[in-house]
Amino acid sequence: KRRVTFARIPTALWQQWQRHAPPRAQLALRQVTVGGEALPGDALARWREGPLADIRLDNLYGPTETTVAALYRRTGADDARQVTVPIGHPYPGRTARVFDAFGDEAPVGGLGELCIGGPTVARGYPGRAALTAERFVPDPYGEPGAR
Repeated sequence: KRRVTFARIPTALWQQWQRHAPPRAQLALRQVTVGGEALPGDALARWREGPLADIRLDNLYGPTETTVAALYRRTGADDARQVTVPIGHPYPGRTARVFDAFGDEAPVGGLGELCIGGPTVARGYPGRAALTAERFVPDPYGEPGAR
């Protein structure tokens, strides 16, 4: 009715919506972004094989501490063959690194904890100094004071 062209939808809701979406001719959508949980490859395959396949679908990732989506991936055909779609690359002005159990940067494909940095990251948990110190660690590659 309002000719919406862009929608940001939680992944689970998007999966339900795509099963019952209106006919393509009734939609003005040009892009949909999903996030909040992993995007299953089989759900993406249904999208890419269905009548809404021409609508761009991006996968977003952003933990609460970043206050915004920190990473995104424009999905492609190869992603539909994955168990879960990769979360992509950082938006400009954000960093994403994986650190191993020793606090060293892990090699590409290595295991570890994803750490996001940049000006959009929160400064900590209000009133929870111990948790802030544990989770908002100094960024060894950032400016002084960066977390």
